[in-house]
Amino acid sequence: MADGKIANPTALGLVTFGIVVILFSMFPVGLTNMNGLLFGTFVFTGGFAFVFVGIFKFLIDDAYGATVFSAFGFMLLSFGVFVLGCVYTNSCPGPSTASFVGWWFFLWGLFSLLSFIAGNMGKKPVMLQIALLLFAIELILIGIAYWTASSAGPATGLMSLGGIIGIIAGIAAFYTAWGVFLNSTAGKKVLPI
Repeated sequence: MADGKIANPTALGLVTFGIVVILFSMFPVGLTNMNGLLFGTFVFTGGFAFVFVGIFKFLIDDAYGATVFSAFGFMLLSFGVFVLGCVYTNSCPGPSTASFVGWWFFLWGLFSLLSFIAGNMGKKPVMLQIALLLFAIELILIGIAYWTASSAGPATGLMSLGGIIGIIAGIAAFYTAWGVFLNSTAGKKVLPI
């Protein structure tokens, strides 16, 4: 920052997005359970890192990046508190709260879909758009799974499908992060994004 410029925080935001989405998506697929490590990932790798990136996006006059990263940061902080509540009380949502949890996922899925649409208008990297679209689909599917929950819990088929789509979204975000990082480090296009 010797010349007064602020470095672009996009690579940091996207690498944390990729990691968080992959790990988050492992839960609906059944590869992990709600635990303290997942909580820490949501709060620190996702929540605080995204808000941090969002603040720096505001400073470099990138309203799109600032809005998307900050909003996802606050989303993950709220989800981290939800996970903490599940772990602490040993009771994740039952039938009485499943509908509300479904709305939470659906609305964040809608935000992700709108971010995808806005990103297309702003000609954001294709792989980022793929990640946002797939993440939107994942969240909407998980929301529907909670809406259709029975006393046994959310619909596992929809949860698993959402998780698989989410893992692909996380890989796309991680690829985009690596492309942004390599291209900015090399000062030329090394990896197409």
